[in-house]
Amino acid sequence: MTNAGKYVYIPVMITIEAIQLGEAIQVKKFLDKFKFKSISKEPHIIAWGEESHIILFRYGVIVFWNIEEGEKNKILGMLKSYVTNPLKEPFTETLGWKKGKKIDIIDGVIQSSELDIPSRQLIAVSLARTVVMDFFETKVDHLLKQFTDIIEHFTQTGRSKLSGKSLLRLAGAAMSINNQTVSQMAMLDKPDFIWNNTSLDVLFTELEEEHEISERYIVLTKKIETLLHDSEFIMNVLDSRQSHLLELIIILLFVVDIAVFFIEKSLSV
Repeated sequence: MTNAGKYVYIPVMITIEAIQLGEAIQVKKFLDKFKFKSISKEPHIIAWGEESHIILFRYGVIVFWNIEEGEKNKILGMLKSYVTNPLKEPFTETLGWKKGKKIDIIDGVIQSSELDIPSRQLIAVSLARTVVMDFFETKVDHLLKQFTDIIEHFTQTGRSKLSGKSLLRLAGAAMSINNQTVSQMAMLDKPDFIWNNTSLDVLFTELEEEHEISERYIVLTKKIETLLHDSEFIMNVLDSRQSHLLELIIILLFVVDIAVFFIEKSLSV
C-alpha cells in the first residue's frame, strides 16, 4: 500500500478491540487536555503511531486499533478521569483484520481488500455497538430479575418486601434505561459516511450479521417494554399504599376529633 509515494506497512493480522468503559466518555475534554487531533469525528479517530489508532465514542466506548498491551494501559490511565460512571467489569469485544480479495468475516476475522479511514471507522462503529448492546442487555436482565422477584413475592404474600423508596428507585432505574436506549440506540442506523459507497455498504451488512445487532436490539426492546409494564405495576402499588395511608390518616383524625369532643363534653359537666 502506498501513501504519497511512500510504502506504508500494514501487519498481516491486525487486532481491533472495543471496550465499554462506562456510561459516557467526555471526549472533547480528553482531546483538549492532551492536545490530540482527530483524523475523523463521530467517532473521533486519533492516530497513535503508524497504522495504529484509538477511536472514541461519547457513549462510553474506546476502540483500540492495532495497539499493544502496554500502550493500551497507558491510554486507559490517561482516559480514566474522563469516564462517566466507570464499570467495574468493562465489556470487551475483539475482531481481527487481514487482507483478502473480497469482503468476508470468518471466525472473527474480517477480510477486505481495502483498509482506508472510512473502513476503519465502520469496523470500529460496529464493534462499539456490540459492547454497548452487551452493556444494556446486562443492565436490563439484572432489572428484570429484581422485578420478577418483587412481583412473585407480592403474588404470594400480597405485599412488597421493599420499602416505598426502594420501589420508587427501581421504577426510576427502569425508566432511565429506557431513555438511554432510546437516545443511544439511534446509533443502530446506517452511518451517514457509508451512503453511496458500495464496498462499505457490503462491509456494514457483513458486520451487522456477524454481531446480530438488529436481532439483539429487537429482543432488548421487548425486554424494556416488560420493564416499563412492571414499573407501572410498582407505581400502582405505591399509589395504593399512599391511598391506604391517606385513608388511615383520615380515620385517625376522625377518631381523634370524636375523642376530643367527648373529652371536652365530660370536662364541661
